[in-house]
Amino acid sequence: MCGIAGYCGYGEDKTLLQQMNACIEHRGPDGEGIYTQGNVGLAHRRLSIIDVAHGQEPMFSADGQTVLVYNGEVYNYLELRAELEALGRTFSTKSDTEVVLQSYEEWGDAAFDRFNGMFGFAIHDAKNNRLVLARDHFGIKPLYFATAGTAQAPTLIFGSEIKPLLAANKIERGVDERILYRYLQFRIHDDEANTFFAGVQKLMPGEKLVVNTVDSEAGPAGTVTISPYTRLKEELAELAKVETPYSPAV
Repeated sequence: MCGIAGYCGYGEDKTLLQQMNACIEHRGPDGEGIYTQGNVGLAHRRLSIIDVAHGQEPMFSADGQTVLVYNGEVYNYLELRAELEALGRTFSTKSDTEVVLQSYEEWGDAAFDRFNGMFGFAIHDAKNNRLVLARDHFGIKPLYFATAGTAQAPTLIFGSEIKPLLAANKIERGVDERILYRYLQFRIHDDEANTFFAGVQKLMPGEKLVVNTVDSEAGPAGTVTISPYTRLKEELAELAKVETPYSPAV
């Protein structure tokens, strides 16, 4: 279990990152790291599992333009690594973290659907002026976020837990009364993006969140776009409609 946290829209505020990262120390006793560039900040707490001696995070691409913080495990990383090596890529560690990073460099967002595993990660792609968050297909690993700022200057904070979002002191602390009512009345608490904390949301399974880090046609810096990176839900729904020899017995 590792932990990640970060923001877009608060400059190079290392104190803010350290405050957020301190809240998730229990998720990773083996190492920590922070990174800032422009309006983006990333923080990581590491629990070493694969390539214990290496794989420190944040992890940088060879040109330093792509930076990853990652929580989870990709089970098919050796197969992906072999495929990337066949394409001419070389690796400096034996970690699945580097496979995730180089997969993004090679295939972009399309890489996410190739990952068989559990993960929540953030990638700062400085070359393309974007910050990308993604969560695994089944939502095994958590990833929370909240938007703040103004319409002209939106901001984002995120983390593996809600604690670093609250520690950032960038959003008002309050209860989402609708979610609380649904839980107390119907015991429903985990079927949508909203949480018990007003303004704090979960990135849903199989989703990616993209933030512009500079002003663009899509909107001002800090504009958030959320979309699925996989057709898994649709494919499962289609599969459920397929008639089998046992269907009449159901």
